[in-house]
Amino acid sequence: MKKLTFNFLIETLMFLDLMLLVGIGLSLLLKMHLFGDIHLYLGLVLFGLILVHIYLHWNSVMKMYQRTVNDPRKRKIYGVIYIFACLVLLIGIIIHHLIYPN
Repeated sequence: MKKLTFNFLIETLMFLDLMLLVGIGLSLLLKMHLFGDIHLYLGLVLFGLILVHIYLHWNSVMKMYQRTVNDPRKRKIYGVIYIFACLVLLIGIIIHHLIYPN
């Protein structure tokens, strides 16, 4: 499969998954508890698709980052800060779910 076709397929799946998430999220607001698990799994699918999307566009991401932050030393510092912030958020989410399971 060509890269352009694969990109289009991934982006189409991301869009459809996001629309399903929004629709189910609105249903959840209307007290329809039936869709909670489906909403969770669609969110996980979207997360996976986003990771594939970022992987496919990694060179573009890195070039934009290099153009935005010219100094290589600052790029490393910002990168470490970003990774640290992501880890803190992830650990916070995990701790929250351990303390408040439902």
